[in-house]
Amino acid sequence: MRRILLTNIHLGGRSGTETHSRDLVREWRRRGHRVGVLTRGPRGPIADEMVALGAEVVTEPRALSFAPEIIHGHHNLMAAVASAAFPSVPAIWVCHDAVSWLDRAPRLPGIVLYAAVDELCRRRVAADLGLPLEQVVVVGNSVDLDLFQPRGPLPPRPRRAAVFNNYASEANFLPAVRAACETAGLELTILGGASGRLCAAPWLELPKFDVVFAKARCAMEAMSAGCAVVLCGVEGAGPLVTAENFAELRRWNFGRHCLTAPVSPATLTSALAGYEARAAEATGALARTQLGLAGFGEAWEAHHTRVLHTPTPVFPSCTALDRQHLLLSLRARWYLQRLLHRGRRLAPTMREGIWGTNDSA
Repeated sequence: MRRILLTNIHLGGRSGTETHSRDLVREWRRRGHRVGVLTRGPRGPIADEMVALGAEVVTEPRALSFAPEIIHGHHNLMAAVASAAFPSVPAIWVCHDAVSWLDRAPRLPGIVLYAAVDELCRRRVAADLGLPLEQVVVVGNSVDLDLFQPRGPLPPRPRRAAVFNNYASEANFLPAVRAACETAGLELTILGGASGRLCAAPWLELPKFDVVFAKARCAMEAMSAGCAVVLCGVEGAGPLVTAENFAELRRWNFGRHCLTAPVSPATLTSALAGYEARAAEATGALARTQLGLAGFGEAWEAHHTRVLHTPTPVFPSCTALDRQHLLLSLRARWYLQRLLHRGRRLAPTMREGIWGTNDSA
């Protein structure tokens, strides 16, 4: 049994890292490990699910009832808090986003391994820290196949479609999807927070649809449920996922790097034209062999073992003062971001002063 402290900035909704963190907790608990989760709050349904699985969810490190032996860090702010609280505990840090400032790789004492969910995030970590690519490992997102069971056979011609994306709205790509579905004769349903229909149990909803417009983790869940998937998001449109392009798209987590075309009715109609029931079912079967949570739980367990047996951190020259400075800087950045989110105007020099002008956020 291991004692793992997982960090994630929020547990108040159902974002990709929140649901991924919940799944990690489920898998680690299945494997008999003791798990704590450090977050800033507020506490939402994902946190309640973690507690039901037997994890401790805390907003202050001192509230944890046990001493962790490894930190599994998501988001630089919370990883810094955990590292400051447990300076002798080795850590892994995982980048989930190639743009967000929260996923800018931190130089923290104690980090033994840097990881990323795809090649794009891997490149970001290497660039942020000046590391060779081979020093950043890639462990992709995964799907709990016990929850996401395959639907029945797909119809020769699709009838029902869904957009599965928390950011989809009438202000971005929904009109183009709706127009493409009207052309193809598809009944469209929207699943996502921005549309007012947050999907708490997608494993129950997705099997109702033949085609799903999604990206990243949502696309993986839809494929695992046996749906045909067209990659689509705020960033752009991608292809219909097939057995032939699966491996390449997987390298990029079916995410923003794959969304290279404009989101237009013509682009999406062209992707839908490639629908073929048996081919989509083969893609779903492939997804189930490649994306299962159990296999990735085993991979993380191997990385944890590696970390626990590698006493030298990546940046051993970091001092307690460095750690304190980073933590204060991140908290300041968090505060400034909150002010910006609330619509307050700040001078560019204030926004750029912490990280410099090359901040990818």
